[in-house]
Amino acid sequence: MQQKDYLMKISEIMKNFVSKVYTGWRKCNGKDFEYIDVRTYTHPEFTKLRQEFYPNGKKDLNEKLFRKLTGKSFAYWFFDDGSTTGYGFSITTFDKNFKDTEKFKKLFK
Repeated sequence: MQQKDYLMKISEIMKNFVSKVYTGWRKCNGKDFEYIDVRTYTHPEFTKLRQEFYPNGKKDLNEKLFRKLTGKSFAYWFFDDGSTTGYGFSITTFDKNFKDTEKFKKLFK
Protein backbone atom coordinates (compact mmCIF):
# COMPACT_ATOMS: atom_id res chain seq x y z
CA MET A 1 0.00 0.00 0.00
CA GLN A 2 1.39 3.39 -0.96
CA GLN A 3 1.56 6.18 1.62
CA LYS A 4 -1.35 8.10 0.06
CA ASP A 5 -3.54 4.98 0.12
CA TYR A 6 -2.56 4.36 3.74
CA LEU A 7 -3.37 7.93 4.81
CA MET A 8 -6.69 7.82 2.99
CA LYS A 9 -7.47 4.54 4.82
CA ILE A 10 -6.59 6.10 8.17
CA SER A 11 -8.72 9.16 7.41
CA GLU A 12 -11.61 6.83 6.54
CA ILE A 13 -11.19 4.92 9.82
CA MET A 14 -11.14 8.24 11.72
CA LYS A 15 -13.76 9.95 9.53
CA ASN A 16 -15.80 11.11 12.55
CA PHE A 17 -12.78 13.16 13.66
CA VAL A 18 -11.50 14.35 10.26
CA SER A 19 -12.38 17.92 9.33
CA LYS A 20 -10.55 18.15 5.98
CA VAL A 21 -8.30 16.17 3.68
CA TYR A 22 -6.02 18.26 1.47
CA THR A 23 -4.22 16.78 -1.52
CA GLY A 24 -2.10 18.44 -4.13
CA TRP A 25 1.41 18.98 -5.42
CA ARG A 26 4.36 20.86 -3.90
CA LYS A 27 7.71 21.74 -5.37
CA CYS A 28 10.80 20.82 -3.37
CA ASN A 29 14.37 21.10 -4.68
CA GLY A 30 13.01 21.62 -8.18
CA LYS A 31 10.88 18.46 -8.12
CA ASP A 32 7.11 18.14 -7.82
CA PHE A 33 5.82 15.95 -4.99
CA GLU A 34 2.28 14.86 -4.31
CA TYR A 35 1.12 15.51 -0.75
CA ILE A 36 -1.80 14.67 1.47
CA ASP A 37 -2.67 16.50 4.68
CA VAL A 38 -5.35 15.13 6.99
CA ARG A 39 -6.73 17.57 9.57
CA THR A 40 -8.77 16.55 12.60
CA TYR A 41 -11.28 18.40 14.71
CA THR A 42 -10.22 19.56 18.14
CA HIS A 43 -11.26 16.92 20.63
CA PRO A 44 -10.62 16.56 24.40
CA GLU A 45 -9.24 13.02 23.92
CA PHE A 46 -6.66 14.28 21.41
CA THR A 47 -5.66 17.00 23.89
CA LYS A 48 -5.32 14.38 26.64
CA LEU A 49 -3.21 12.11 24.42
CA ARG A 50 -0.96 15.00 23.39
CA GLN A 51 -0.40 15.88 27.04
CA GLU A 52 0.49 12.25 27.77
CA PHE A 53 2.87 11.84 24.82
CA TYR A 54 4.38 15.36 25.01
CA PRO A 55 4.28 16.28 28.74
CA ASN A 56 6.87 19.08 28.43
CA GLY A 57 6.50 19.77 24.72
CA LYS A 58 8.84 16.86 23.85
CA LYS A 59 7.83 13.29 23.07
CA ASP A 60 8.15 11.03 26.10
CA LEU A 61 7.21 7.42 25.34
CA ASN A 62 7.16 6.17 28.90
CA GLU A 63 6.20 2.80 30.33
CA LYS A 64 2.65 3.95 31.17
CA LEU A 65 2.04 4.76 27.50
CA PHE A 66 3.59 1.49 26.29
CA ARG A 67 1.28 -0.44 28.58
CA LYS A 68 -1.71 1.22 26.86
CA LEU A 69 -0.66 0.03 23.40
CA THR A 70 -2.77 -2.70 21.88
CA GLY A 71 -1.45 -4.89 19.09
CA LYS A 72 -3.47 -2.84 16.62
CA SER A 73 -2.24 0.53 17.92
CA PHE A 74 1.36 -0.73 17.83
CA ALA A 75 0.84 -1.87 14.23
CA TYR A 76 -0.46 1.57 13.21
CA TRP A 77 2.49 3.22 14.97
CA PHE A 78 4.85 0.92 13.07
CA PHE A 79 3.12 1.76 9.75
CA ASP A 80 3.62 5.45 10.51
CA ASP A 81 7.16 5.45 11.92
CA GLY A 82 8.60 2.00 11.26
CA SER A 83 10.68 0.23 8.67
CA THR A 84 12.17 -3.19 8.11
CA THR A 85 15.88 -3.89 8.24
CA GLY A 86 18.07 -6.91 7.63
CA TYR A 87 17.81 -7.59 11.38
CA GLY A 88 14.04 -7.22 11.84
CA PHE A 89 12.27 -3.93 12.21
CA SER A 90 12.85 -0.51 13.71
CA ILE A 91 10.70 2.42 14.74
CA THR A 92 12.06 5.85 14.00
CA THR A 93 11.92 8.05 17.06
CA PHE A 94 14.27 10.28 18.93
CA ASP A 95 12.75 9.49 22.31
CA LYS A 96 15.22 8.82 25.13
CA ASN A 97 13.42 5.61 26.13
CA PHE A 98 14.50 3.97 22.86
CA LYS A 99 18.15 4.68 23.52
CA ASP A 100 18.16 2.36 26.55
CA THR A 101 17.84 -1.06 24.89
CA GLU A 102 17.38 -3.01 28.14
CA LYS A 103 14.65 -0.65 29.35
CA PHE A 104 12.92 -0.93 25.96
CA LYS A 105 13.02 -4.75 26.03
CA LYS A 106 11.43 -4.77 29.51
CA LEU A 107 8.51 -2.72 28.25
CA PHE A 108 7.50 -5.55 25.90
CA LYS A 109 7.83 -8.49 28.31
